[in-house]
Amino acid sequence: MPAGCEFTCINVDCKHKGTGFVVVGPWPLGRIELVIEDSKVKENVEFRKSLIKLKKEGRKYVCINYPNNTDIPIEGYRIQKWCKNCNDFWNSDAMFDKGATTLEEAIETSDIAINCTQCQGILMDFDDILKDGIKCPHCGESLQQNRWFSKEN
Repeated sequence: MPAGCEFTCINVDCKHKGTGFVVVGPWPLGRIELVIEDSKVKENVEFRKSLIKLKKEGRKYVCINYPNNTDIPIEGYRIQKWCKNCNDFWNSDAMFDKGATTLEEAIETSDIAINCTQCQGILMDFDDILKDGIKCPHCGESLQQNRWFSKEN
């Protein structure tokens, strides 16, 4: 089940209080043309335009909107990792193009980085991020976590 977590600064003394970002667990990817034609995407004109632009720029896969009511086939997964030293996210795609048929096999056969290319520190995956948390890059206080899940169908 696709899942995410909103990280928000709640420090009243931080000038960035109330801001933050969303981290998602491994998220299913589908062919971009199928996602563009999804009925929910067609309802959001600006989002659809941005996907069409990405397609013209050569993007082949994007994250599938959930619930996946049009049964777009999963071609791989988007994996987000976090470097706590650099306060930076790394996005990688683990595809089913090397004989993989499961998320675990796709990750195993991919070239997803283990270390940050900037500082060589270990990159944290979604589960590690939830367990250890993230500190506000501005004030250094722990960010509040609000987790959510999405229905697959």
